[in-house]
Amino acid sequence: AVAIVLASAVMFPRVLLEVYAVSAELTWQAAWPFAGTAGAAFVMGAVMYRRIPRARSRGEGATEMKLENPFSLWGALKFAALFVLILFVSGTAVHYYQGAGIYVAAAVAGLADADSVALTAARLYRSAAIEREAAVNAIGLACLMNTVSKIGISAILGGPKLGAMVGSVLGAALAIGAVIHLLMP
Repeated sequence: AVAIVLASAVMFPRVLLEVYAVSAELTWQAAWPFAGTAGAAFVMGAVMYRRIPRARSRGEGATEMKLENPFSLWGALKFAALFVLILFVSGTAVHYYQGAGIYVAAAVAGLADADSVALTAARLYRSAAIEREAAVNAIGLACLMNTVSKIGISAILGGPKLGAMVGSVLGAALAIGAVIHLLMP
């Protein structure tokens, strides 16, 4: 659970860095909510990590996982294909549905990947195809949906107990980020 929470927390600063590469102005608009979400997840992950020795003393242990090469060409090609698909779908949705189209595309694509949505939204903002608020909201929605999918995968593959642990921590972190976003001018 700790690894899932910490890996999920890393997504938020990583997405900000990606958005910064395309649009620095857009990055600053999303910085506080993303920092709040990531910070909360990191703190709660650290608390979970400190509890590991007690969990092991109760006989609760880690499970084996099969790891794959993260630098494989196949992974890069899949990301590129997903990025192009999201760019096409988002552009088409924005053309026909203006701001609402980007939200639908962000929610659906965010289930699989928040990075490509963030890059697409930043690019659409930079080209003046969407407003700043729509871009920030789309990036946030993609990260929200991606986090929800991680919680679901945790519950399905790791069981209800793992899903509940991951879900409670990431849900609280998302709530903190949402409150910060709503309090911003």
